[in-house]
Amino acid sequence: MGTSNVFVVDWPRKLAVWLGLATLIPLVAYFGAAALFSPPDEEAYNNARNSLSEQMKSPLPAERDAAREKLERLDKDHQNADLGFARRLFWTCYVVGLVAVTVGLFIPINPVGAGLMFGGIIAIANGCYNAWDKLGRWLRFDSLLLLLVVLFALSLFRFSSRFESRSEK
Repeated sequence: MGTSNVFVVDWPRKLAVWLGLATLIPLVAYFGAAALFSPPDEEAYNNARNSLSEQMKSPLPAERDAAREKLERLDKDHQNADLGFARRLFWTCYVVGLVAVTVGLFIPINPVGAGLMFGGIIAIANGCYNAWDKLGRWLRFDSLLLLLVVLFALSLFRFSSRFESRSEK
């Protein structure tokens, strides 16, 4: 009777811990990456692009050609900055997510362990979603394969009878 009352009282707290960790880990990974590695300044890029577009309307061919070259260079620089940020974001979310999943797998307190694992999986998914089209096909495949192998190996270790018998002592 006492056990069921504890469950009734504790389940909202356990849910809050689980949900908090599952929500905050991906947010910390994403905004941590954005704080460490500045994303391209879209407003500055759009302002410069608009200015160069106006210059391309010039009646003088030399001015149009110069503006076109600057616009091409601006677009290429912006594309490179966007690609660099996307890759940094991906790797930050990937590493944070992998660490959270790994640690969560070994935490015996269910809401904390599950929250870390779900948060880690969501962080990895968030990093993949935001950078997927900017990663090469082999990087996409290799990163997912590595994650699958690590999760599979750690799960086998964690849930093997040898580990279970040690944790019960």
